[in-house]
Amino acid sequence: MIINNTYLKVSKTALLFIGCFAIVYFSASCERDDICPEDAATTPQVIIKFIDFVTALDINQPVDLEVRSADPAITDVISDVTSLDSILIPLKTDASITQLIFTTNATSEDESLIRRDTIDFLYTPQEEYVNSACGFRVNYLGLEVEFTRDNSNIDFDEDKNWIRNIIVQQRDITDETNAHVLFLH
Repeated sequence: MIINNTYLKVSKTALLFIGCFAIVYFSASCERDDICPEDAATTPQVIIKFIDFVTALDINQPVDLEVRSADPAITDVISDVTSLDSILIPLKTDASITQLIFTTNATSEDESLIRRDTIDFLYTPQEEYVNSACGFRVNYLGLEVEFTRDNSNIDFDEDKNWIRNIIVQQRDITDETNAHVLFLH
């Protein structure tokens, strides 16, 4: 009987020791389930600022601006802006080009007042690891902007186009603190 009680005490102690060791081991090897904080770096959007073509300094808000994807399969308005000097536009994270149509006087009933320009944003997407809770974000490197006018074979036609020049201020989009692109119109 004495051997069985001793054996039983040793067995309980061993099981307790193994159980505690297992709990510590598995707790240390697991990451806690974090929530991505609101101030964590996320994929930035391109900031476009609208400038007066004549002065090249004054803010010039486009009238009834609408931005849509040039892809006919995507019908949602990306940005519907009526009275701001700049807008934030998301770029594709899984491609090296985003093609958008910028339209002024978008809701006008007079079709002759509606003016559209197709803009191509060319870049190299680069993933950056943020942390285990937030995952990855994408930065856009080497930004270039090209625009196609409705009448691309001739000089600017004020009746059809509204963007007169585009200036890239920052070629690498890594944050949303300053304007990346200026549209002069």
